[in-house]
Amino acid sequence: MKRLLIGCITCLAGLAGFAAGAPPHAGAQTGPAARLVAQAQAPADQTEAERFVVYFASGSAKLDAAAEAVLLEAKAALAKLERGRVLLIAGADTVGDPAANVRLSERRADAVAAAMIAGGVAPSSIRAEAFGEADLADPTEDAVDQAGNRRVEILVGR
Repeated sequence: MKRLLIGCITCLAGLAGFAAGAPPHAGAQTGPAARLVAQAQAPADQTEAERFVVYFASGSAKLDAAAEAVLLEAKAALAKLERGRVLLIAGADTVGDPAANVRLSERRADAVAAAMIAGGVAPSSIRAEAFGEADLADPTEDAVDQAGNRRVEILVGR
């Protein structure tokens, strides 16, 4: 799955069509994920991206029932678009080694992408980025178990 996502990232390097809106969590993001979304902003005449968020248990990349419900909503939003695309932005909290948290956020992105692909989404329409604890949704000190940071944001747009 990781090779598939890397291929998707490569083929969609010029991804456009996502508009940066306010994230669904507290605080404004200013890190790498915010810059990624800003770089992919849509022109004013295009549809803004819809944002969905899947949360994970500490140390886990397993999708639960709540995550599956969010994925259904995201897939339904994508189905309404002609040539829709998906941008996944994965993160982790600050518990544990930063490098391990990057790997964990990669597994989280892989899990979301795999579920979307299993649900009929074309792999070529998915782009994923994993930031570990480098782009916290809810800024905390090191070693803080913050549920809002253990997430994959799903942006659905053109």
